[in-house]
Order: sequence, then C-alpha cells, then structure tokens
Amino acid sequence: MIISIFINSSYVEPNMILYYLSTLDKAPKSLQNSIYLIFAGVVLHSMRTYVGAFHFFKPSSALTIFILGSLLNASIYCWVIKKLLHGYNWMRIAYTVLITTSSLYVVYAAFLTYSFFELPFSVYSILSYLTFLAHVLSAILLFHPDCELLFKMKK
Repeated sequence: MIISIFINSSYVEPNMILYYLSTLDKAPKSLQNSIYLIFAGVVLHSMRTYVGAFHFFKPSSALTIFILGSLLNASIYCWVIKKLLHGYNWMRIAYTVLITTSSLYVVYAAFLTYSFFELPFSVYSILSYLTFLAHVLSAILLFHPDCELLFKMKK
C-alpha cells in the first residue's frame, strides 16, 4: 500500500524487484556497484532509524516509526533503482541532487546534535556518516564513463 501511494503508476512489486536484480548483471559494472551502494545505504538508514526511534520515542511508537520509515525508504529506493536500470538520465540527476543534499543535512545534524562519545549517539552518528558515504559514492559511480552510454541512449 505504501509503495503504491508514493510510486503511483510505477508500482513496484516484490517479484519486479527480483526481476531487476536478476538483470543487474547485464548493467555496466559502475551501475552495478552504485546499486549495491544504494542497497547498503538503505540498510544503514534502516539501522539508523532503529537506533534513533528507540532512543527518542516510547517502545510502542518507536517500533511503528521504525517499520514505516524503513518501508517508505526501501520502497522509494526500489523505484529509484528501477528507473536507473531503465537508463533514465533524469533519475540519475534527481538522485544525485536529492541524496547529496539530504545526506549532507543528516550528517550536519548528527554532527551538531550528538556527542560522539555517548553510546547511543555515537552509533547514530556513525550510521549517519556511513549512510552519507554510501549515497555519495553511489551518486559518483552513476557518472562514471561506463554508465554514460546507458544514460545517453535513453535521451
């Protein structure tokens, strides 16, 4: 349900995700690595959401926040991966701009808000930095010369 709300006409079903993952080996190597980094960023973001939700909220609402946040995050990234594998250049540019700005905000907020030496905060900060690194590296790989041909063919 959440997936269909945010993706509208481009509904992503679980079997479609498996299909796109099976076609990943036909994609350029830099695009494959970028998508692996996107998956790593999704996992790190879910872990960060878990740490943050259970630290700041009651356990009953924290579980709801963690589940909904992780599902929303994963569904949006599945849609992004689908569009990237189809070779849409606009998605490459939109992903780069949105992820870079949002990741910079998360790292900036983690840097200002949390003490690096307190345990829950340091875990949250480290996960924020790793998420930022995964997303920035994936965005850089999307502009590798291997990917240029794929994205130029779709124009």
